[in-house]
Amino acid sequence: MKQRMIEAKKMTGFMFLLLFFAFFSVGAIAQQRTVTGTVTDQKGLPLPGVTVVVRGTTTGTVTDANGNFSLAVPANAEVLQVSFVGMRAQEVPLAGRTNIAVTLEEETIGIEEVVAIGYGTVRKSDLTGSVVSVGADEIAAYPSINAVQALQGRAAGLQIASNNGEPGAEQRIRIRGGTSISASSDPIFVVDGFVGGTLPPPEDIQSIEVLKDASATAIYGSRGANGVIMVTTKRGRAGATIVELNTSYSMQNEINRLDLLNADQFMDYIREARPNIEPAGGNTDWQDQIFRTGQIQNYQLSVSGGGENVNYYVSGTLYDQEGVIVNSAFNRFSVTSNIDINAKEWLKIGFNSFAQRSIRDGVRTQEGSGGLTPGVVSSTFKFEPDQPIYGPDGRFTIGRLHDPIDNPYAIATQLQDEQVNDRFQGNAFGEFQLTESLRFRTTFGATTNSGRRGRYSPSTLQEGRNAGGGDAQVDGSKSTLFLNENYLTFDQTFQDMHHFTAMLGYSFESSESENWGGRSQAFITDAISFWGLGSGAVYQAPNSSFVDGRLSSYYGRLNYTWQDRFLATFNARYDGSSAFSANNKWAFFPSGALGWNMGNEAFLQNAIWLSNWKWRLSYGLIGNQAIGAYQTLARFSPVFAVIGGNIVNAARPTAVANDNLTWETTAQLNLGADIALLNDRISLTLDVYRMVTSDLLFSVELPPYTGYTTQIQNLGEVENKGFEAMITSRNFTGDF
Repeated sequence: MKQRMIEAKKMTGFMFLLLFFAFFSVGAIAQQRTVTGTVTDQKGLPLPGVTVVVRGTTTGTVTDANGNFSLAVPANAEVLQVSFVGMRAQEVPLAGRTNIAVTLEEETIGIEEVVAIGYGTVRKSDLTGSVVSVGADEIAAYPSINAVQALQGRAAGLQIASNNGEPGAEQRIRIRGGTSISASSDPIFVVDGFVGGTLPPPEDIQSIEVLKDASATAIYGSRGANGVIMVTTKRGRAGATIVELNTSYSMQNEINRLDLLNADQFMDYIREARPNIEPAGGNTDWQDQIFRTGQIQNYQLSVSGGGENVNYYVSGTLYDQEGVIVNSAFNRFSVTSNIDINAKEWLKIGFNSFAQRSIRDGVRTQEGSGGLTPGVVSSTFKFEPDQPIYGPDGRFTIGRLHDPIDNPYAIATQLQDEQVNDRFQGNAFGEFQLTESLRFRTTFGATTNSGRRGRYSPSTLQEGRNAGGGDAQVDGSKSTLFLNENYLTFDQTFQDMHHFTAMLGYSFESSESENWGGRSQAFITDAISFWGLGSGAVYQAPNSSFVDGRLSSYYGRLNYTWQDRFLATFNARYDGSSAFSANNKWAFFPSGALGWNMGNEAFLQNAIWLSNWKWRLSYGLIGNQAIGAYQTLARFSPVFAVIGGNIVNAARPTAVANDNLTWETTAQLNLGADIALLNDRISLTLDVYRMVTSDLLFSVELPPYTGYTTQIQNLGEVENKGFEAMITSRNFTGDF
């Protein structure tokens, strides 16, 4: 009996505890509530992978593939923070609601925009250099052969012009004009941190930053004198897989076609000088024969997505162009891929790769009127219109009034000029978060480019006939570049008013270039084109060359911001290049800049029309080492000599050494202002600058008695100065 009473008491106690914990749990649950919702973009499309967090806590979640989320929040929760890469973050008051709908807007160019600079990023409001940022929508706004062409008209001070109208032709790029006479004036490209990288197609680019003044470019030292163009490619985002297809088709025609004489008009004119000439029996408009409507087709397919720890982006692009001159064409196929991995809380790794093949079928368009097989356009203007394409013997007609040149149609259709280029570029990185304020990043990149160009002048043309039955030439090249970057970044804010960012790094670059070629003439048939050099009866001397170079660098930057009002930036780079002699192998390139966010001052706080007003002042030294390898050394060239009646190989001195040759140095002063009005709907950027390039690398003629013709020396100066103004307006925002 007593035992039963003890068991009953135990059971009663157990039930009491059970009811107590149940009541406590109900009370705890009552202190939480579940909030659900949907996140969409401005077009109403769901956004997967959006982060939703209770403000001031670590409680959060991400949206699913349909943009929906469900989150248990504390009873006292007041605000949800909603953020997504590429979108403007929002804080959403709950106000007792349990279901909310959030629409995120894309980030626009404004003072809070983050722009890429050398070896890091910075808020646009904290920027002290002259930098123009171009977004993905602007880059892919219209069909273009490459990203360089897409930049035309997008940045003040940036001039882009095609070298010629040939399909696939390169563009000439100048930032604030040319700075050199003999050395290169081309800017350097930095693709996802790879200095000297190859640009991907425009559809694969997220943003492009054009760095113009010394404060922005001095971090690249000896390669910054001509400006820097930084490219950030698209990357995957967490959420559902996104498949995107972009296509375009466009047509081209020549402009300003000349009004040339027809056959009758030509005969009336020429008979004044040659009364006895007879018509050749034709009436040919040679412009009609060589010109056609050009076509451009572009197809790009991308797949992107990711999860909590791995994001990916893969894209393939096909570009096909038929030129406005018959037999001219260019096509390109490329693959771009990016992968980002959050391996640990303190470690991020990633790999970027780019592969491309391009094929160009060229015609002779840029040559002058010299020779018996001149440029096709120049021959169009001088060839007799009374001649047909083919003569009575079935062969192509040739000029009969002056030099016996080939007719334009024969030049355009018979000459063969094919170029094939294969390029691969890879860049791997690892980023270590050492402390909350200190991180270390290392990158290893490599690029290789192989090319082949084959040319053939058949026996159907004067050039081929005069070579004894065809003239064939094949040239090949291969270049490789290896790059390693290592840098530490410290980022810390003290007392909520002093913000410091410091960066120190080291870089090493190695490059090699190989070239070779062969030529042969007098073939028994045109059928094998340039693929049978060994079957030619007349061999020309082959050629080959090898060039290598090294560049070693130490660099650093210090940024300071006080209360988002006063800004200071200091850059420095110490470069050593194998292109220069031991006396001047190393050079130092510093820069400094100051900024004042006047729009944040108290006396402008009530100016509701003003969004931002910032002044910028910078000065620095930047260099140019873009000369050929071994230019400072004494050089010899091969030559044939006759000794005892026998031909023997020999060498002769062709260049004298210059141990004092040094870098071109550009000193640049820049004063600028960034102004934004009416809630960033109107933006105005003004810059005035002066650049003086000294110690120009120039080829100077030497007295004949020295036995040499020229020597590269440092001589003279070049001054560039100007004023830039750029106005951007967002005419329509929100619903129309």
